[in-house]
Amino acid sequence: DLMKITPLQYLLLNKNKPQKAILQAVGVKRIRLWQWKRGLGFPKRLNVEKLIAFYGPEQLDYNGCFVASVEITAEQARLYGLLNDVAN
Repeated sequence: DLMKITPLQYLLLNKNKPQKAILQAVGVKRIRLWQWKRGLGFPKRLNVEKLIAFYGPEQLDYNGCFVASVEITAEQARLYGLLNDVAN
């Protein structure tokens, strides 16, 4: 089975940038990143602009923060801890 997540979730879940660097660039608390990573909320417009500047437009655009377009397997979802959130 496949599920879709946003490109932002994919970037955050794959930890290709240090969390501390993201927190400093965007100016949010860890709980906010955790919520975005889990798909439990979305960044505000100003934070979207900061995220795009941080990751670069080739990795993330405006829709990438909101539209679930990256397919992952159920196994990947389990590894990322996403299925636990759904079950609870």
